Amino acid sequence: RETLLVRPEAIRAAITERTKLIVPVHFAGAALDLDGIRAAAGGIRESARPDVRTASALYAALRQAAVCEEGGRLHLLCGAPPEWLRGEDGFSVKGASTAWGKLDLRARERGKLFRAEIGGEAAPPDGYRLWWPRGEAPERVLAARRATKEFGMLYIDLPGDFKGTVEGFYAEDAPGLRGE
Repeated sequence: RETLLVRPEAIRAAITERTKLIVPVHFAGAALDLDGIRAAAGGIRESARPDVRTASALYAALRQAAVCEEGGRLHLLCGAPPEWLRGEDGFSVKGASTAWGKLDLRARERGKLFRAEIGGEAAPPDGYRLWWPRGEAPERVLAARRATKEFGMLYIDLPGDFKGTVEGFYAEDAPGLRGE
């Protein structure tokens, strides 16, 4: 029977020498096999295991900064620090659970360009609100490769069925970055 819960054997297979934390999350009223997960996590040093309440609070705060639900709208990058987008690979989440299905989100800022790719099955009834990483609007925006002037100073609203790329073009390089 499929429960959508992670199985201990999947956790065991995913653990590498870089694994520091496993955050088990019960879903839809179904309980995880915590004993099995503890056994699977046996390869992680005990000193690397933080208090589960602290880890859960950290996970919730990080998720809220990247993806948050408000009414029928899904807010993207609403509290994410710009530094998340400026790393080598930018920011990426695949299969994030939302009230309207799973979301794939990838965002990166390089030089004068901000790019976010929205995918997955999520379809929020009131659409998406993608927040600009600099707290100011770009000069020019493409949504699904089409120029649009329908965007605000802090964000762009997109329909709930939007899948594709949003690109924002700024006049100046992102602070602390060289253009590419």
